Amino acid sequence: PMINAAGTLGFMATLDAGEDVGLFTSNGTTTTTIALRSGPTFSAFNEPSINASGKLGFNANLESGVNGVFTSDGTTTTTIALPGLTYSNFVSIVSIDSAGRVAFNAGLQAGGRGLFIGDGTTTVPVLRTGDALFGSTVIGFAVGREGLNDAGQVGFYYQLADGRNGVAIATPAPGCSVDTDGDGTAD
Repeated sequence: PMINAAGTLGFMATLDAGEDVGLFTSNGTTTTTIALRSGPTFSAFNEPSINASGKLGFNANLESGVNGVFTSDGTTTTTIALPGLTYSNFVSIVSIDSAGRVAFNAGLQAGGRGLFIGDGTTTVPVLRTGDALFGSTVIGFAVGREGLNDAGQVGFYYQLADGRNGVAIATPAPGCSVDTDGDGTAD
């Protein structure tokens, strides 16, 4: 489980003797169902990240079999990213900030991988394999479930072509956007 500063847990659980899986939040008194595999829309989930207001960011499969990145508070679900002209797939771990922005790692249709921050309206590129970093070239990276802060900075692990690896913080330039809906234009 993940816990926010207010003491609300975000977690994935199996229900009904393994018949269903869901995402939930709980403050110790009230448990809120965010999404169920048996409910409309989703067929599978990965472990969520929780923000200060109790909203979850998560990677999930839709009933159609398409995998994507989403946020939900149990009432409103927002699509952050789906495969299309830009993205081919997504890594299971995402990180959500208080504003509902999500840092996610995506396979790119053009090849390689990219690290992005999106809110369902705007997506900002952070890093891509092949980018120059610290005098070398990025060959791999990862972000954890607590990798995105409320200032829009993302902490990440990197691997470079010259054999070095480490951790770094990126602060994406405001106003940078990419295609979030796969229609071929920056949104």
